[in-house]
Amino acid sequence: MAWIELHQTLPSNKKTIRLKKLLKIKTPQAIGHLCLLWLWALDNAQDGDLSDFSPDEIAEIMEWTGKDPQQLINALIESGFLDDSMNIHNWHEYTGRLIEKRKTDAERKRSYRRKSESCPQDVQGTTDGFPRDGAGNRTIPYLTNSSSCSNNSARTREGKEPDEDVSRVMDYYMDKINATPSSASCEELLNYIPILGADVVIKAMSIALDEHKPQWSYIRGILRSWTAQGVKSLVDVQRLQNELDASKIPRDKPKNGGNMNAGNAGNDKNQWSTLNITKLG
Repeated sequence: MAWIELHQTLPSNKKTIRLKKLLKIKTPQAIGHLCLLWLWALDNAQDGDLSDFSPDEIAEIMEWTGKDPQQLINALIESGFLDDSMNIHNWHEYTGRLIEKRKTDAERKRSYRRKSESCPQDVQGTTDGFPRDGAGNRTIPYLTNSSSCSNNSARTREGKEPDEDVSRVMDYYMDKINATPSSASCEELLNYIPILGADVVIKAMSIALDEHKPQWSYIRGILRSWTAQGVKSLVDVQRLQNELDASKIPRDKPKNGGNMNAGNAGNDKNQWSTLNITKLG
């Protein structure tokens, strides 16, 4: 998630005071207009250059309701928040690190995609049916052509090209879970795609986020549990969720003021990996 650097001195800054006087507005309104512009620029004008936008458009972005949008532009320039060239003043000084990080993240994702396109991931077979932890020798390929690394070698169970599913999973993992994952965790994560499908793998990561446990070990526990229980789609995931919810419903009424049996409620462990359910299908 992107953010901007906001100094505690902004309300009393001489530029803010000048902007207030020029537009005849109060401090909260001035700061609100400025923040709306800066937040919008993070995604829509990353270089801080507003020269391609009209006064009307900038006024709408800042939610300025004055009659003359040009008055707003003139005030921003005169107060020092905009340069004469219509660049946000000192924009790169405040957002340079964010922009560079975005470039780095984008290149890292492109690198993963190139690797998946040149040689799709094989699932490393084990006697218990789970992908092997981390890197290792690929012994039993799953739904891939071991003799060819072309893009047409194999499709995942969902019928999509492997690189498309890999991109979706890795984008979610690096955006939401870990921006700089280890190669071992990435390889192990990708090995679950042909087994469970990209949507199910992403759902596991979403659950980990919802439970405030965005660690690979927790996600892996969910994926292992679903693999063992024969999960093949999000419908199966919902069925397991219903079973999990049912296990938390109190079964016995309290006697003599005793506590109710709350099943697994309050258990801090990975409830997905410890849930004992008959294999689906």
